[in-house]
Amino acid sequence: MAAALADAIADGAIKGISPAVAKALKSSTDVDKAVAEAVKVRDLETSLKYMGDTVRQSFDDFAKTAADRVELARKYGVDMVKVEALNAKERTKLVEDALKQQVGGLQDIVDQLKYGSLYEGSAVDQRQALLGQIDKTRVAANAGEDGAADKLANLLDQLAEVSKQVYGTTGGFAQDRATILDIANSTIDTARQRISDAEASSQQAVAQTNTALDENNEQNAEMISQMQTMNTYLAQLAAAGIGAGATANLSALAQQARTSA
Repeated sequence: MAAALADAIADGAIKGISPAVAKALKSSTDVDKAVAEAVKVRDLETSLKYMGDTVRQSFDDFAKTAADRVELARKYGVDMVKVEALNAKERTKLVEDALKQQVGGLQDIVDQLKYGSLYEGSAVDQRQALLGQIDKTRVAANAGEDGAADKLANLLDQLAEVSKQVYGTTGGFAQDRATILDIANSTIDTARQRISDAEASSQQAVAQTNTALDENNEQNAEMISQMQTMNTYLAQLAAAGIGAGATANLSALAQQARTSA
């Protein structure tokens, strides 16, 4: 088998690889050694191709993953709409992560200038800017986006500080404080419900699996019971003595039935 594999590799049976990797695959008649060498060459080529450009590598890797999912869905009848939705969601997340990795610090400065501690307008204007950003972030938090709840908490904290500057201890600050509590509590409630729904769905799936296993076990038990009954019946026939040949045959059948059971 090893020799056949080596011959196939030497004849170019593996397609879509670089000349260097193909050469490494032919470096030894020992298939394991040749493959190990080829993997090293491929890893070296990958390192040279990206040269530390992790963002480009991440997008290339994801493109292959997304294409593989689509191919599997087509081949085995998996819901293509859901596969495409998953790919789109993960692609969006990949873009967001790449932006955060590349310019996250700069974006933080921009945000602080727009509505945060570096805002140069009046406290009244800053409050309005914060309220607009809170509305956007609240939607993301209620949708369960990673990090959105923490960002919302930070924005609400900033709103409380700015509200003090605008209203002092008057009724306006009390109203903003009530708004902050309402947003925080409703977001917490939404998260709890989302987690509870996910847990219930998981438990339902487990229950369905357990039910299927119980049914299978019951069927197996019934089959074993029937085999045991048949064994007893065959043994009784054999003991009744209905001819030497017949007795021998029935005994053999009984023994075979016991072994099968």
